[in-house]
Amino acid sequence: MTAAQLDNGAARSGRYFHLFVYDRAPEALGSTDIPEECERVATRAVAGTLYDVDGAYPALVLAGTGQIEGEVWRCPVELLPEFDRDERVSAGLFRRVGVQVEEYACWVYVAGPKLVRWLVPGRRVDSKVGRATEA
Repeated sequence: MTAAQLDNGAARSGRYFHLFVYDRAPEALGSTDIPEECERVATRAVAGTLYDVDGAYPALVLAGTGQIEGEVWRCPVELLPEFDRDERVSAGLFRRVGVQVEEYACWVYVAGPKLVRWLVPGRRVDSKVGRATEA
């Protein structure tokens, strides 16, 4: 079964999914552009590395020894296409992948193929302070 078939079947059943959202400013925790239909359920971390790709928002690579702090949100599965559009998945900027975040099976948006040129040591971001680190 493809991811699209799984997503469509879940949408018809009224099911939910978990989304891991990383690197948000502390003052924004619990609020932002996350749709109101979603509910924040936990604060957790994943192993990985963040990269500054545009000066505003980082991109995650699920490799490395860093602990990337974030939030787990519970959202209606009908919102998956909206998140994919917002993250510009079809343009190759980000990819939606599955990751285990402690007890939660989550979707997370990671760096896509169009961002490869930004994934260099000098563009690494300290996940705790949200700024580039020394290379």
